[in-house]
Formats: sequence, C-alpha cells, structure tokens
Amino acid sequence: MSNGFILTEDGWIVTIIDISRNFKKESIAVVRGLNVYPVEKIIVDPYSNAVFIKISAKDLPAVKLGSPDNSSIGQNILAVSFASGIIPTNIKNIDWRLSQETTQFVESTEKLSEFLLTKDEFDKYFSGAVAVNLDGDVIGMILNQKDDKKVNTIISSNILQQAIEGILQNEKIARPVLGIKYIDLSRAVGLKNQKITLEKGIMVWETPFPPTPAGMAGIRVKDIITHIDGSSISGIKSFSSIIQEYSIGDKAIFTILRDTKEIKIEVVLGKIT
Repeated sequence: MSNGFILTEDGWIVTIIDISRNFKKESIAVVRGLNVYPVEKIIVDPYSNAVFIKISAKDLPAVKLGSPDNSSIGQNILAVSFASGIIPTNIKNIDWRLSQETTQFVESTEKLSEFLLTKDEFDKYFSGAVAVNLDGDVIGMILNQKDDKKVNTIISSNILQQAIEGILQNEKIARPVLGIKYIDLSRAVGLKNQKITLEKGIMVWETPFPPTPAGMAGIRVKDIITHIDGSSISGIKSFSSIIQEYSIGDKAIFTILRDTKEIKIEVVLGKIT
C-alpha cells in the first residue's frame, strides 16, 4: 500500500511505488473513500522514481502544488498519510547523502540526489504521503528509499515539475541527460584516499562513453567541471538538479579544468525516456 495525491481532475495520480517489484496496472487498485478505480496507464519517472498513474475518473479534487523554493529551514509543514493521518513537523535541512566512503560520494546526472529532510521521522507507511505547507499547497512527497522502518526524506515538487509537464502535454516523461558519474567537490574535501583540494565544481568519476552527450562532447574521467554557461557550480544545488533545469536538445558550455589547464566544451543534452 502506498499514499499519493491527485494531480488532475481527470484522474492522474502521483505516488511512490517500489518499481523493483515490477507492478503491472492489472495488479494495482486506486482507492479513494469507498470507490475503487481501474488503472489505465502507469508511467515511471526514471529520475525521481515517482510513479504517475492514470485512472478512469473525472471531477476529482486535484491538489495545488506549491514551490519548495519558497520554503526555509525550520518552516512548519504537515505530513499527510492515507493510513496514518496527519502529523505536524518542519523542514530540517537538505540531504546530500553524506558518507566518508568514496563510493557513497559518487552521484549520477540521471538520478536524484538532493532531498528535503524533516525534523521528525515517520513510519514506513508514510511512503508516498504528501508534505503540505500551512497554505495547503503540496511541496513534495515522502520517500522510503530502502524500506526503512523510519523515514524523513522528501522529494520536492520542483523535482517532479518537469515530469508533470510531460505527463500533462503528451503523457510521456522526457528528461535531459548528460551521462556522467561524478563527485561533488564541495562535499569531498578531505575524502579518504583521494587527493582533492578544490572546494567547488564536480569531478568526473568514470569515463563517459558515447553515445552519451558527455562522451560525444569529449568529456573525460578526472575532468573537473567548474562552470556551466558561465555560472559557477558551487554546491548550493546538486549538479544533477542543475542539469535538470535544461531542456532536451539544449546546448551548454562547460568550463573544465583538465591537467591544470582550463578548456571549454559545448555539450548538446540528450534525453532520458
């Protein structure tokens, strides 16, 4: 069982389901009150693992999405679960999945790595529950990443917005892809067994082979990307979330340190579908 929210009046629902279980639409039922709705379509966002479900319904009460950009540390919010009710909490921080092991620092431009954290922890039945600000706007969904007994991680509605736009326009999700695994240097200074001295930018961790956009553009392992289109990669946002601000087919100029020399490379972003 999972929670979720109603995105549109004509039956688009957003939820979190463990996709490793290979759910089929015939095995899922959407329940609201005393009504059980048949499922017409299931679309998974490969970046966030959010699941969009289309049901046969009309005139449903759709939620209003708020912007987490207007949120602040300590802001009061509500966690709303179908099974467990409503619990007040507040925003604690942004979670970067910190670890002292090198492999835990390696991130992908095609996977979400930036989350909001709540002060309080909830039981696992809050997975897919909505996080609501005090104006009643949905600012995200609570995620249980590893079937943990306690959860306090939120996928923000900003992360879902690009997928939502694709769903509403043509019932497809298409996100931009760069195709690299990297280490964010703002978090990795002093990392064990690594000679890292820079405090900004990202270091390419694995060779990006063609046909990825990074590979075709000539980006190499150990390249340090310091700027995109002149804007510094400072660590305030995750690098993967910066890439997601672009559109498929966009051209971006990457400023790169390679063997102490600064070079610029143009990359044309591809797509994840």
